[in-house]
Amino acid sequence: MHYGDSSVISNSQLISNFKLILELCIIYAKSQEKKLQNQQFILFCYQMQYYLLMMTDNQRIQWGWL
Repeated sequence: MHYGDSSVISNSQLISNFKLILELCIIYAKSQEKKLQNQQFILFCYQMQYYLLMMTDNQRIQWGWL
């Protein structure tokens, strides 16, 4: 796959897809939150969302997201 291909997802699309996946993770985990281990999962999702928002452009480049 090359960058010129129409099949390549734009980086902003990739990041918004990732955010959406994390939001869905949180919704799912909250629906299951009577099970104690899901509390850790919710926390992990929130931490990942926070890290994504706080990322610098250089970090995004390192992760291949920019």
